[in-house]
Amino acid sequence: MIRFAPLLARLGLLSLPSCERRPAVAGSFLLCLLAGAWSWSGVLPLSGAEALAADHTLVLYSVPRVSFGLGNELELLLLQLRRREGRVETSPLTNATPSMLARMEAASRWVVFCPQPGAVVPLPVLRQLRSGVHPVLWVGYLPVLPEGEPAWAHFEARPEAAGPMRQARYHGRDIDLAGAYGSPVTVAAGTTATPQIELNSSPAGTTATCLCWQDGAAWFFSAVPASGPVGFLFSDVLLDFFPATPPEPSRVFLRIDEYQAGSDHAEFRRKVDHLRSRGRPFLVSVIPSWKTAGTGVVAGAVVTLDAAPDFVDGLKYAQAHGGRLLLGGCVRPAREQPEFWDGDLDRPLPDRPGEVGRQLGEAVGLMVKHGLIPLGWRTPHDAASRAVRAEVSRAFSTAVERPQLSDLTQAEAAVLSAPTRDAGGCRVFPENLGFLPASAGGALAALQERTGLLARLRGAVAGACFQAYLPVETLAQLTQALEKVEKPFLDLLEQDNWVQVPGRLILTGDATRAVKLAGGVVTWKAFGPDGRELKVEQEFALPGDRVLKRKGTGTAELYEYKEVTP
Repeated sequence: MIRFAPLLARLGLLSLPSCERRPAVAGSFLLCLLAGAWSWSGVLPLSGAEALAADHTLVLYSVPRVSFGLGNELELLLLQLRRREGRVETSPLTNATPSMLARMEAASRWVVFCPQPGAVVPLPVLRQLRSGVHPVLWVGYLPVLPEGEPAWAHFEARPEAAGPMRQARYHGRDIDLAGAYGSPVTVAAGTTATPQIELNSSPAGTTATCLCWQDGAAWFFSAVPASGPVGFLFSDVLLDFFPATPPEPSRVFLRIDEYQAGSDHAEFRRKVDHLRSRGRPFLVSVIPSWKTAGTGVVAGAVVTLDAAPDFVDGLKYAQAHGGRLLLGGCVRPAREQPEFWDGDLDRPLPDRPGEVGRQLGEAVGLMVKHGLIPLGWRTPHDAASRAVRAEVSRAFSTAVERPQLSDLTQAEAAVLSAPTRDAGGCRVFPENLGFLPASAGGALAALQERTGLLARLRGAVAGACFQAYLPVETLAQLTQALEKVEKPFLDLLEQDNWVQVPGRLILTGDATRAVKLAGGVVTWKAFGPDGRELKVEQEFALPGDRVLKRKGTGTAELYEYKEVTP
């Protein structure tokens, strides 16, 4: 094995290149130093109830975002880690207090994340990471090692292969990396390290370069898993790093946006008929209230579903023929802008505690009044502050969107490959394909290519959106592109969804929810797939905590009750 410590002492500060952002620079040898420094004792895998009880991931990070950046690389990583059930905690990497070391000991695994170079790990933390007590996944840049810390190199840096990277091979599948950057290495001969992701850029007869490798219980992913192909690939790696759990089946979905009261309702029904004829469930974003545009005394007035019977009939038609409704906002602004974000200044709107929750309750109530059953949420323009997202997560168990990563800008949204959960526990099905413009052209080929990439990953979801004002011919092209991967279409009615707003609870699948009843009459209603009311029952309930469950009638059930005000 090759010793790099003397060389590093002469070079001084070394760092890895920024993945997806810039080419490799001197410093990749540090990767070799730290990777070889690990000495691992055997770690017995847990199984069954013991594994679930101990499923605790501690993320140690150097910084949450890169310098001068407006996104949040740490938040994106956490969304990827929440792909599976389990507790995820974070802590600054530089914190070496006794309580911090105790938290490390209590976790079942560690993830170390350095989205930019130059991080220094306190020696007690570094030695605990290297102790072999728990599995470790090191992601992104590697930090500067304390002077004199011994190490042996298991890898040799390959800066010439750092980027743009073209293609990788993982589990026998070729993955297009679309020109991303990383810090590939080659595994030194005679070591226990094994490549996991190999790059298909090595000349014939040479040792393959790799982007991810494993040494016992230690895993290394030498790239920052940003939105896009590298992030998709990283999410697939997590299925191997975490205890073995079968991934969910891969699926596709199609979400229809921008269907409004002023839309061509007959044309909308044609689009519904097209999807119905192919047996494809689909999603429809609904905003039940909107402000009028123009000038005069009625400008800015709020109009609701009550005044739009043709719009309601169109939504009911969709609901009866495979359409699953999402609440896509509460009140559409008079001009095209986000409802929960200041689009002009690109910043959060002033916080009004409780206002978003009130709006959600009114919007859900308005839909239910007209026999329209929302199963999930879609954030308007994918733009909302953390405070708004927290309110949404308390009201909805399911969302279909691109989560915003930072309160600094709406431009940074997560493009994910698989369902995950946000910080509030709301399950997010990722929209990751975009939409086809009126003239598809090369956009159709690009969409098909990304759909094919996602179909090669385990448990991935490929989600596209369709603007309702586009012609049915464009919808047919999009549908056929999704069908080519031969994956089932996502049907939200098959998921365990709950929607909980003041005084109302909607349940589908096997969902349950705890509520605090104020006492009095509790009304239960069951609905069919078309939203028609099938059965109604009432009971008198005493005040107190209660868990409300499905009774098994119809496809969705609604409880209406008086509850204790927080």
